[in-house]
Amino acid sequence: MIMTRLTQSVVIFAAMTVSILSLTACGSGTKVTPETTPPSSAPSAVDTTVATTTMPDMPIISGTMATNTQAVTWTVTTFDAKTMYVKLDKGFLKVRTGPGTEYSQIAALSNGMAVTVIGKTDTNWYQMQDGYYVFGQYLSDTQ
Repeated sequence: MIMTRLTQSVVIFAAMTVSILSLTACGSGTKVTPETTPPSSAPSAVDTTVATTTMPDMPIISGTMATNTQAVTWTVTTFDAKTMYVKLDKGFLKVRTGPGTEYSQIAALSNGMAVTVIGKTDTNWYQMQDGYYVFGQYLSDTQ
């Protein structure tokens, strides 16, 4: 009875560890390898080995998104629509509901994708034609 409860506790601990590590590495494409050593209070006969997992890539959008409904509380300098290209060494460019990391991510763009921008904030965030924002450091005028 005691060993069964201890085994259940160790399994729950291992599952929680995997969940936390998965959330931490989400979208980064890194491998998650939880610690395989049981807690010091657990008997060494209990196997707590957890399989290594590779996180799936973020979904990539195609087509158009619904128009952004975020209330605008910042200043955007608008200009004629122009095409810019995502420039990344790795990973994805997050599309957000506002010009900052405090705003929700609603999509992700991969390297080389073309986006149409219609404005820019004084903090280097570009407004896309659908009202969402991407950080200007990862955009280029050329492909």
